[in-house]
Amino acid sequence: MKLLSLLITILLSFTSNAQINPKTKWGNVSQAEIDYKEVLFEKDAGAVILYEEGYMNMRFPIQTTFYRRIKILNDKGLEEANISLRFQHKYKLQNITGLKAQTINIENGKTIKSEIKRNEFYTKEVNDIFTSIDFTFPNVKVGSIIEYEYTLNSENMRWIKAWYFQDKIPTLFSSITINPEGLNAGFATIAVGDLFVRKYKKGRDGGNQHNWNLNNIPSYNKTLFSYNQLDQRESLILQLKKYYKWKDNYYEGTPELVEITTKWTELTKEIDERQKSYNNPSFTKTLLESINKSNDEVQYIKNIIQFFKSNYTWNGYSYTMPIPEMSNRQLHKEKRGNLADLNLHFYSLLKSAGYKVDLVLLSTREHGKLITSYPYMGQFNSVINLVTLKDGKSYLIDASDLTYDLGYMPLKNYNHYGLIVDPSKEAFISLNPTLSELHSTQNYSFSEGGVILSRVDKSNGYFNNQHNNLNNSFDLSFAEKSKSPPTLLEDKYMGTKAIYQSNSEPQTFYTIQNPIGKIISQYRFDEPSRERVLEFDFPFYYKVSTTIKIPNGYMVEIPQNFKTNNETKEKDLIYFQNAEIKDGNLIYSVELLMSKSTFTNQYEDVKKFFEKSNLDASKTILLKKI
Repeated sequence: MKLLSLLITILLSFTSNAQINPKTKWGNVSQAEIDYKEVLFEKDAGAVILYEEGYMNMRFPIQTTFYRRIKILNDKGLEEANISLRFQHKYKLQNITGLKAQTINIENGKTIKSEIKRNEFYTKEVNDIFTSIDFTFPNVKVGSIIEYEYTLNSENMRWIKAWYFQDKIPTLFSSITINPEGLNAGFATIAVGDLFVRKYKKGRDGGNQHNWNLNNIPSYNKTLFSYNQLDQRESLILQLKKYYKWKDNYYEGTPELVEITTKWTELTKEIDERQKSYNNPSFTKTLLESINKSNDEVQYIKNIIQFFKSNYTWNGYSYTMPIPEMSNRQLHKEKRGNLADLNLHFYSLLKSAGYKVDLVLLSTREHGKLITSYPYMGQFNSVINLVTLKDGKSYLIDASDLTYDLGYMPLKNYNHYGLIVDPSKEAFISLNPTLSELHSTQNYSFSEGGVILSRVDKSNGYFNNQHNNLNNSFDLSFAEKSKSPPTLLEDKYMGTKAIYQSNSEPQTFYTIQNPIGKIISQYRFDEPSRERVLEFDFPFYYKVSTTIKIPNGYMVEIPQNFKTNNETKEKDLIYFQNAEIKDGNLIYSVELLMSKSTFTNQYEDVKKFFEKSNLDASKTILLKKI
């Protein structure tokens, strides 16, 4: 009987899910929706999308009607009652119409509906580009069902946003239908995500496939060590190939065939033509006369950078595609511009100065990873400069943010690949951050006043712009007595020297801790397996050399098998530690190298490396009274 009851329970659960998937009419709820208490494939979910659908009418403007119904399962899900819808008002490209929303509660067997009134939808400009409509569902509690519907009207024909089947909460059913007849449009589809790719193995031509749907979709992956958690979200991307646009008005007169870029070279040709029309060579040459020229190529670039930093600032806008808004003459007058304005102006200065320089289109980490096999402009949101010197050395420079040393640019720009703007060929480059180093030399001695620490730190790259997260080797509280200002060391590091003192009374024993132990402990890998690329901020090298003068009456206790040298198969991760007593001193050394920022198909190897390194780094050395 227990087995029979279990089978009945499973069957009822399956039947309940099956009844939820088909959309019921607006305002009507099924008994299965009322009884739904828990997401079987994500039991800790606070809310669930019971059903959502989109209908895209490929007329001009494109009209996408969106409907969503959500069930609040527990207190954690109450935050889903707050909704913000964003659209691009700049150039009047988009607007939202037909918005309606309501809360449905079942009280004493009766259906109670609470509609949101028109004056309870709050419209505000987010910035010069986007507007949002915000609203909060009333009378929401655990068990409530909330639903809303609206139409997004868009004149942006070239870059059609993806349909996301996956959200921050699980989804039972999601569907998108496209009607291409209004424009007689042709488009290609790009399938993203494991579930979607398995169901629709090949992106089919829009003429043959008009509806896509997925069932039982977990919330999008919140895995660590990922530039953008949404990159692999289950989604559909449309690449429009062609459409008919009516010349006179939307639906009358003679339609005009509009062809859409289908090759990278066509896209880069368009960008190249734009930048040529933007550039004013004679004005640029005039500006160069005010910049100190140098026969040293690197120094001349630094002089141009200093001129740029002194004269121009970024207005904070990059837009959905990297296109300038003003000429370089106007930018020089205004002193502020968008990301494309600044980088194209910087490009023209370098070009006029005689450098080999290319523009590089990219998608920042927060914008998402490029799909290199599908040419469409909407993938990009940034443009930078690639300058190549006569000796072959090259530098990537983002003129909108010149905070970092030459050779380093904002980390957001390093997102696997960039596209060189070259109309003659398709040319992608790898975007890899340069190695950053942090070295620390720590010398400890004992005096009547306590423990004295003389510490010299030197760093380059991103460590120059971040808080120094290296610990002292002695597990004591130190007060700073003196510290030198940062100075250039060895032509490549910024260095500081400081003296610290601990005023603690002499102790029976002292713990010598691993100065990079906390850094290593941040790398924990809980997934049993992973196909997705491991993505870290930047490659780095830590090296700490510690010397401790052993005081009279004390001895050093070093754990067995303390010395270690861990490395991955490809030697792109290396951890070393060693301790020895020499000439009355404890010499303690630790090093950690990560030579690249992304690891593909190396999850098991990386996981094992950090598991062992964490164990080794947790070993402590004791300085004990005899």
